Amino acid sequence: MVLLYMQEHNSMFEWDENRIRWMEAAAQHSKYHETLAACIMRYVQPEAHLCDVGCGLGFLSLALSRRVRRISAVDISEDALNVLRRNILLRGIANIVPIVTDIQHCTLAVPFDAAVFCYYGQMRDVLLTAKRICSGTVVFIKSDTAGRGIASNNRRMETVDDAAAVLEEHDIVYTRERLVLEYGQPFDTLQDARTFFENYNGGEYLGGLESVVEVPDKPYRYYLPYEKRVGMLVFQAADIPDT
Repeated sequence: MVLLYMQEHNSMFEWDENRIRWMEAAAQHSKYHETLAACIMRYVQPEAHLCDVGCGLGFLSLALSRRVRRISAVDISEDALNVLRRNILLRGIANIVPIVTDIQHCTLAVPFDAAVFCYYGQMRDVLLTAKRICSGTVVFIKSDTAGRGIASNNRRMETVDDAAAVLEEHDIVYTRERLVLEYGQPFDTLQDARTFFENYNGGEYLGGLESVVEVPDKPYRYYLPYEKRVGMLVFQAADIPDT
């Protein structure tokens, strides 16, 4: 199995035409976001106003839109939210509001009923933000892969185990779920696959091009299989101590 290490969705993630195209293709040919949304909704009331923090291209917001009353999809990237706006129009969705802002510095008149932090931020920072913007359930989603993740600066990325340790340090009661979801990458050509490997971390993947398989019966010709191990921590904003 190929181990892929991609940057988290945070203010440092730089969207470009290729990255948008690859992520759109992966999302459209996978049940990853639908499955994740169903898991989230085990803890969020359907009538809630939910904030998808650092929503990126918004595919999780789209999957949640059929399950929850209202979604504020927040991201710092106008380019990413333009993709979400296009999909909102194409699908005729009325309950998602894309918002371009840095959630860490915005002021709210009324807190959200629930907040989802999916591959966004470190837990210590998330606690500060969630305390300020949310009055109810907080869902924190992070890699459940042990060991060192490789970000663009080669520093160790926080795992869900690290995040859980922070909650325990603050005596915050939480529920934990583990998921293993297929979230591979389709390609039209092998050259596109080569560009993909070069784009993310300079091609420093375990496996590489030899892991790309030909799939003649799909809308795309090549596919990079990938099982994404996801950890989900759910807790209440009211339990976050004052700092």
